Amino acid sequence: MKTITLFQALFKMVCLSALMLLPMSYVQAQRPVDTPLVNAAEKVLGNYFNALKNGDLSAIRNVLGPELLRRREGLLSNPDYSNKLMEIHKDVKYTMTGHRLNNNNTLAVFVDVTTNNAKSRKYQFTMENIDQKGLCIIKENEIL
Repeated sequence: MKTITLFQALFKMVCLSALMLLPMSYVQAQRPVDTPLVNAAEKVLGNYFNALKNGDLSAIRNVLGPELLRRREGLLSNPDYSNKLMEIHKDVKYTMTGHRLNNNNTLAVFVDVTTNNAKSRKYQFTMENIDQKGLCIIKENEIL
């Protein structure tokens, strides 16, 4: 019969405890941190995706920064665009998966977008605080 010393038993216990804690701390480090800026970004994303789903062109204009708004004005002025948005986005779901504060005082927000046929795409929305409007989307890029 093999016996172990008290030191060996304690060492095993400490190692097993550390291994049990490791995955939990890893998961917690991956979640977006709950801060006023991140909360504002979640609100902007919610407004944006609701506007897409409802074809609400005015609400889309409210969350876009000036340069992105200028580039999309042709689409937003098209009377048929609202119906097309509602058709495309009716069953779309989004999940904010992370964020990064950039050196130029913009916020990069990472989002998984899932369509009704369960295809998932990853996007990066860059947001910036715009005078008078607050936090706005200034870039939207699909991550390939």
